[in-house]
Amino acid sequence: MTAASFILKRLGDDWRTLAAIFAGMIVAGALLAGAPVYLAALERQGVNTAIDRSAQSSLDIYAVAPYVALSRESLDGAERAFEGASSQSGLSEAFAGRERHLKTPTFLVGTERAPLPPRGLSGAGDFLASRGYFQNMTNLESHVVFLEGRMPAGGAERSGGRPVLEAVIGERSKSAFGLSAGDRVEMSPSLNDPVRVAVEISGVIEAVDPQDGYWRGNANLFIAPQPLEETPDAGVRVDPEEPPLALFVSRDALIDGVGAAYPGTLVGSTWHASIDREALKRLSAEEVRAGVAAMKSLVSEAMSGSAVLTGVERLLDRFERRRFFASVPLLLLLAVAAITVLYYILMMSAYLASSREADVALLRSRGAGAWTLARIYAVEGAGIALAAAVAAPFLAMGAIALAGTLPYFAEITGGALLPVSFRWTPFAVSAGVGLACLALYAAPGALGARTSVALHRLRASRPPSAPFFQRYYADVGLIAVGGVIFWELFSRGQIVSGGLFGAPGVNEAAVFAPPLTLTVVALLFMRFFPLGVRFLSGESPALVHLLAAAGLGALAALAAADALREGYSADRALAAAHLAAVAGLYAGTWRTRRRWLAVGGFLAQAAAVALFVYRQPPAAGEAAFVPTLALAALPAAQAAFAALRRLARHYPAWASIAIWRMARDPLRYSWLTLL
Repeated sequence: MTAASFILKRLGDDWRTLAAIFAGMIVAGALLAGAPVYLAALERQGVNTAIDRSAQSSLDIYAVAPYVALSRESLDGAERAFEGASSQSGLSEAFAGRERHLKTPTFLVGTERAPLPPRGLSGAGDFLASRGYFQNMTNLESHVVFLEGRMPAGGAERSGGRPVLEAVIGERSKSAFGLSAGDRVEMSPSLNDPVRVAVEISGVIEAVDPQDGYWRGNANLFIAPQPLEETPDAGVRVDPEEPPLALFVSRDALIDGVGAAYPGTLVGSTWHASIDREALKRLSAEEVRAGVAAMKSLVSEAMSGSAVLTGVERLLDRFERRRFFASVPLLLLLAVAAITVLYYILMMSAYLASSREADVALLRSRGAGAWTLARIYAVEGAGIALAAAVAAPFLAMGAIALAGTLPYFAEITGGALLPVSFRWTPFAVSAGVGLACLALYAAPGALGARTSVALHRLRASRPPSAPFFQRYYADVGLIAVGGVIFWELFSRGQIVSGGLFGAPGVNEAAVFAPPLTLTVVALLFMRFFPLGVRFLSGESPALVHLLAAAGLGALAALAAADALREGYSADRALAAAHLAAVAGLYAGTWRTRRRWLAVGGFLAQAAAVALFVYRQPPAAGEAAFVPTLALAALPAAQAAFAALRRLARHYPAWASIAIWRMARDPLRYSWLTLL
């Protein structure tokens, strides 16, 4: 028989157990490989939902350059710098449009009813003046309607040695300054400036939609601004309740008129890049954050004093914090579930190896070496683990996508599928889980490959009662480690850690505290399970002796610690003597061969224990609470063992055989009870 046919025959003989192992590998791979898929899907869905529910103004990107020279070269250079930063940032595909707003410094305003004084008289006393400024917005005509007049002309003219511009104003400026289409105003940076700009009002406008994103949600910021808070020049008084005159002019008029009249004038340039929500959803949170950071860096390098403002970063920060705290329960659940499933695979593999001991012993007697048998197990496990590792990521992604249709996610998905994307992470995790499952499958078989015929018969006649980790006290070491980690978690009070200036993070050791605690409790149970079975069968009182040793020993240690800490006292000496009497009565009861002495010793024990508990009643929360309860249960445990030893003779056959088999081979049943 070839090796391949032998392996296929073994697979056919044990297909039920192998199917259970394969199911465990599938579940383990799907759990661990599905974790990054699930977190990524929740992140993508959460970001999409947050984008849909956010105001457009909080998603848009604004760039501000407060000091740009009012010349064609400087304005064109700033425009090229912003356009280059936008295209290089990686966010260009998310831009739905871009608008630019130019605004000059504050000018003094002279109207027909409140003209500016002649330049020669400007220093004679304080002058009550109005204020205003020039501004230009791209695509203004598409977002306003005209109450009067028309759009201003594109350039600037000169009349009487001074520039003449055309401008439009809002309804509030019209009523505040008493202006209409066709009226003229004068604009000057100061009363002593030799040049004054003449501005002819060509029209009166109002916004089509004052809440439109073009106006950043409030058209009054541009058309009907609030009174200025800046302090006027010396010799000038202003009405603090009077709004400024906001003049909309063309870009050419701003450059050729104001820029030419006042060389060196600096204007503020603001770009408003509107964001397409659907395009933004196609980018990951990392790509959006990196794009905004790149845009900030590029804009600040190209234009001194500039800044990029957006609400996208705050949106991502809030979401990432919520996602972090929402992922903590998932990590805890995943740790417990993964360890449970991996243990299940190890248990089933151990049972499979145990069921094949007779075949292994026969093969060893025919000349098969341990290495040959280990390779057979490895080939079997590799096929099962490979199939599970390949199928697990697809099952995980399909299940996670379908989870979006559940009522739990209806509020954020609307009944649609969760957005699952194909990434290398789940496949890498599944491959790692497959290797771990292969090791868990092959390890029991490789260890059992050393079985000979004589050793197999010895194990059949006298099965081992303790696993290897109990023989080498590995479980005691794990209990110590688990105690330290659990103490840290208890003292910290949380599994989230983070400094005053650092982002919160997960304390990985604390994440594994719950599954480690469960494992420690299970290992303790494995030590006590054989004692419990022998106690129930009436074969051994070792469990009663252990209870007595633990209770009396702990109380004696606590009494000694109190004596060292607080000194000698008659009450402590009496309590120590009382414990010694209970211990002596207990030892004498079990050593005597005469029944009446045993009964008398038991009654004396019960009376002494009752008196001890009466004199020192246990209080919850104290160190002596549990040992005192153990001491109080000692008489009842002895009476129960005596009753079980007598009842064992009258058990029905099915109960007697079951208890006898469990007492004879407790290790076989300990694995299942541990799960």
